[in-house]
Amino acid sequence: MKTKSISSLLVVAVLLLATVVQVLLPNSADAAQITSRKLTLQAGSSDGGSTPGGNVNHSFEFTIPSTTALGSIKFEYCTTAADTGALTCIMPTGLDTTGATLGTVSGAATGFTLNNTTNGVPYIGRASASAITAGTQTVQLLGVVNPTAVNTTFFVRISTHGSLDGTGAAIDSGTVAASTARPII
Repeated sequence: MKTKSISSLLVVAVLLLATVVQVLLPNSADAAQITSRKLTLQAGSSDGGSTPGGNVNHSFEFTIPSTTALGSIKFEYCTTAADTGALTCIMPTGLDTTGATLGTVSGAATGFTLNNTTNGVPYIGRASASAITAGTQTVQLLGVVNPTAVNTTFFVRISTHGSLDGTGAAIDSGTVAASTARPII
């Protein structure tokens, strides 16, 4: 009889502890998925869009689902679509985004300026975060140097942020893929 009371008391204590832990632990939120996303490699002044090591333009088109205050949109170039275990984003060999400039911008992404100081992780930001209308966005980065390896797939992780500098938790995120190739002559 005494063991039954102790067992019942133990079960009640475990349930109470589980309830308290749920209340005290911070809730996590995952970013919504950026949809209808694509990256078009466009010819630059002298190189075809997919030319390995070519100085070309990268045109992103995507749909932002959230209407949360938007301060920045980050474009992170990686050799993998997502982090896997210990493997995090590794920038493709030869890629250079530090000479890029901001081209055509449309949708909620208007009023932004380009920050390209960190190679492989350019972002566009604005003076203050403000609510946006969800919908299709177009952002064109001019003068990006493609990865140098031939027939190499690379990925660009796109994320929106409330911060003005592409840091902090992502509001929305998604990944696009592209590949270098020798042009047909």
